[in-house]
Amino acid sequence: MTNKSKNPPDYIKPWVEAFGEQDAIQVFLSMGGVTVYLPKKSTDANQLARIVGKEKVDALGQRLGSGYVKVPISNQWIAECLWEQGRTNTDIARILRVDEATVRRWFNTTDAQS
Repeated sequence: MTNKSKNPPDYIKPWVEAFGEQDAIQVFLSMGGVTVYLPKKSTDANQLARIVGKEKVDALGQRLGSGYVKVPISNQWIAECLWEQGRTNTDIARILRVDEATVRRWFNTTDAQS
C-alpha cells in the first residue's frame, strides 16, 4: 500500500494541515458529517476547540474562512493512516464501524492504483 496519509486528499488537506494527522483523525471520527461553525477567533466554547485547541481551529479558519463547514468523514484515508500505525483490518473496521470486507476492498483498490 502506498503512503497516502502523508498526502491526504484535497478535500481534507486543510484540516490535516491545520490540526495534524492525529488530531484530524480524532475530529473526523468524533464529528465527521456534522456542520460546525468556524469563528474568526476561536474560544473555549467552540466544539472543535474543545478537541484540538483554539490555535488549531484558528489555523483552520485561516485556510477555509469563517462560517459554517461540514466536518469530513474520510474513512478510507483514516483506514490508511491506521494501517500505517500497525492496526489490523479488524481493528480498523471496529474503529470506523464498517465491515471488514469494506476495509479489505479499500486496501485492494489502493494497491491496484499504485
